[in-house]
Amino acid sequence: MTLRALVVLVCLAAVLCQIPGQSELYYHGQEVDHFDPLNFDTFSQRYYRYDGEWVPSNGGVVLYICGEYECSGLQDFRLWPLDIAASLNATLVVPEHRFYGETQPMPDWTVDSLRLLTVEQALADLAQFLDYFQAQLFQETGRTDIPVFVIGASYPGALSAWFRLKYPHMVKGSIASSGVINPIKDFHSFDTHMYNAIPGYCSNAIQVVTAEAERDIPAAKARYGAEALSDFDFFYMLIDAAVGEVQYSAQGALCDRFQGVTEEEDILDTWWTFWM
Repeated sequence: MTLRALVVLVCLAAVLCQIPGQSELYYHGQEVDHFDPLNFDTFSQRYYRYDGEWVPSNGGVVLYICGEYECSGLQDFRLWPLDIAASLNATLVVPEHRFYGETQPMPDWTVDSLRLLTVEQALADLAQFLDYFQAQLFQETGRTDIPVFVIGASYPGALSAWFRLKYPHMVKGSIASSGVINPIKDFHSFDTHMYNAIPGYCSNAIQVVTAEAERDIPAAKARYGAEALSDFDFFYMLIDAAVGEVQYSAQGALCDRFQGVTEEEDILDTWWTFWM
């Protein structure tokens, strides 16, 4: 039985499920602030390790970067890192990003604490973690020639690319899948692509909803129970709810409910059921 088949069997009844064989571990020496020479504070960084493809005599390391979310290791719906690990006979490690999940460098999320939530700090975390992990592997194998590859998607993809640029001596290569490394102001092409990717009745429904909201913002906020949101946050949430379904190939969850719904008030009521 293949690993993928085993994962399907193990996770058949679960919405999200870890792949079997992962170990939840902690690196206790991560620096709170890598750029303050007078700050010696450290914190515990959670990470997961999977050795199902690991060949200690000649294998490498694949570091799969977790991003802006609680990290519970490699999940059953995202198995492509396993293919890369298998091709390299590699051990797979998945460190959690600072300020997410159980990896908390500070006791609170005040503005002063969150000044430490930066790309530069996150990249330095990865570098220090790799130093630690390579030392662990040396103890296990006696090898000093273990190649490292970093991989990630979306924001972690950007981290993967930037890590390769900033710390080229530490990694042999990186994969940046959909890495967000090129910010574009007023980038409307994404929304245009979404518009073209969904059925006409669905894009029409979204236009009805946004037009109604633009006509009377307070009334629209009241309709959706969003009076506490700023105008910016309200419109962001209004459209992001739809964009997220399309981006992650779940447009049916968005569009199916609008099929055959043509009256404006019915469209608005239907959107409410989706919003909730």
